[in-house]
Amino acid sequence: MNVEENQILSQARGSLGLSTLQEKVQGIPPAFLKPLMKKNVFENDTLTFYAEVFGLPSPQVNWFRNKTQLVADDRVTIERDGDSISLTIQNVTRADQGEYICEAVNYVGEARSVAVFQVTETPPKCIIPLTDVTAAVGTPVILQCLVNGKPNPTAEWYKDGDRITDSRYIIQVKTAGHFNLLITNVTQSDAGEYKCIIQNTAGCIETAALLKVCTASLIVTGKIPKGPHLNYRYAYMCLRERELYTNTVLYCELSRSSVEGMLSL
Repeated sequence: MNVEENQILSQARGSLGLSTLQEKVQGIPPAFLKPLMKKNVFENDTLTFYAEVFGLPSPQVNWFRNKTQLVADDRVTIERDGDSISLTIQNVTRADQGEYICEAVNYVGEARSVAVFQVTETPPKCIIPLTDVTAAVGTPVILQCLVNGKPNPTAEWYKDGDRITDSRYIIQVKTAGHFNLLITNVTQSDAGEYKCIIQNTAGCIETAALLKVCTASLIVTGKIPKGPHLNYRYAYMCLRERELYTNTVLYCELSRSSVEGMLSL
């Protein structure tokens, strides 16, 4: 027996209370030097359990979730390097929640380490809320907001209290938590209060804004480039009841026919 093996046996003997030669010859039952720890991970992230287990002879290790044995597959990876063992699950879902058991067995005995995993949830939080907009008849408008939350929230849009279902309104999700409502050709009937209700399993929030519509003269800057679609920059002035309204410069992807239609106003 080399020096390293003597040190291992000495450590195991100290932690397990083994002192007789007979016990050493017969073997050492498994014991967890580092047990599993409780885990909280966001949905779709990676879950990893680590542990260290010792025994002579080296124990066989099995993993269980809610008493069902786990096997390696496309999402589940089971690894072992000497006494160090790990279980990794990719893209976790709520179905992966529960009690995880690592079982170590040799002919001398067995040991178990248990830990609980729960998906972490955070309610939606509004990073950039909707803002009021004044738009000219015949021009496009984008209402947009940015939120975060786990799991990724979803959104529903309402106008004056009624859920938006009209195909004139284009609902976009650019990235997770980035919600847009696009009106490509504003009319007087589009004026009103717009509300975006955002929710996930952890909570619900809402953000609202007013859209005001007025007649306008359109000022187009730059030439129309070739191609079926373009990122078009424009500004417009709204004239209403002898007052001058100016809107911030907007950027919107428009078809060539839409731009030509605006130029004819």
